[in-house]
This record gives sequence, C-alpha cells and structure tokens, in this order.
Amino acid sequence: MPSSPTVERQGHRGPEPLGGMVPRGGRALLATGTGAAWLREHGAPGRTLTVASRVTDAEGQRADLAHASFLGAGPALVRAGGTWINATTNGVSKAAVRTRSPRTAAGVRRDGALLLVVIDGDRPGVSEGASLAEAAGILVSLGAEDAMNLDGGGSSTMVVRDRVRNSTSDPGRTNDARQRKVSNAVVVVPRRGR
Repeated sequence: MPSSPTVERQGHRGPEPLGGMVPRGGRALLATGTGAAWLREHGAPGRTLTVASRVTDAEGQRADLAHASFLGAGPALVRAGGTWINATTNGVSKAAVRTRSPRTAAGVRRDGALLLVVIDGDRPGVSEGASLAEAAGILVSLGAEDAMNLDGGGSSTMVVRDRVRNSTSDPGRTNDARQRKVSNAVVVVPRRGR
C-alpha cells in the first residue's frame, strides 16, 4: 500500500547524517547509490512523495509476502551450500570484497538452525578479520546452506546474556569505549515457556 512521507533533510550536499527524530505519523526514507541521487533531487524539504514498492522473485514474478520477513543486508555469501557472493548486485566494490575486516553474518543450516557469526578484525597481529570469500568459507564450514553478510567493521558486535563476546574494533582503550553505537540489531529471544 503506497504511503506519502514528508521529506525532511539537511540543506547541504554530500553525505547526510543519519538519525534524528521522525515526527509522529512521519516516515523516514533512506537511499543509497543512484537512489540517493534521485532522493536528493526530488525530495525537497516539505515536499510530499508517494512511495510504492513491488517485490519480485528471481524470475520477475510478484513475490508472495504472506509469511515473509525482510532484512536490509548484503551481499549474499552462500547459496545451496557453496560460496556465492553477489557483491556487484549489492553495489559492493571489488576492493571491499577482498579487504579483510570484522564481519557479521547470518546463515541457515539444512536442519533449519540459524547461524549468527561475528568475525573479529582490525587488530593487526591479533585478529585480521576476513574477506567476503573467507567469511563465506567460514559459514560453509559451519554447515550453512544459505548465508548473508549483515554488516562489518566497528559495528560487528555480539552480545550474549548482556555480555560482549567478541573484541570490538572501534578505537578506544576499554571494551565499552570500543563499542560502536548502532541503530539496529538482530535480537534472539526465547519463546515463552522455554
């Protein structure tokens, strides 16, 4: 169902800061690449835009969304149990594909088990991180049938039972100082009665 968000943004060119208050009843639009250029051109402050979307499968047919979930991430790392990285489709440069960095990835094994993986990095001589191909290899070694890169760099943090379980990589002398403030997370909670 189309919606009509009102566009509010900073009055300058270049990368625009993320975050801030969304007015009650308002919506936020985020765009990258050519979409960002279009939004800057057409999304003047106070202007109303009509937003419509259509989700299609690999054959271009409208996807059944009755029981679907969406996650903004990428690129893919594993498909059908083998390395399959669609970096170009996701606008990821060749240099970024080869660079070793901290990584956060999610995968699903054949038995339906969810894999949530964080790979430390950016600590020369201690933990170097992984390239996307290396991250895919790790997921395959854990039995992933399908897997996707979620994020990386200083945002790669795993917390289990209120305790950080990896070595975060942002600058800082203490673990708390090295934790990056992020706006989203994948959270796993037990079902009721378990």
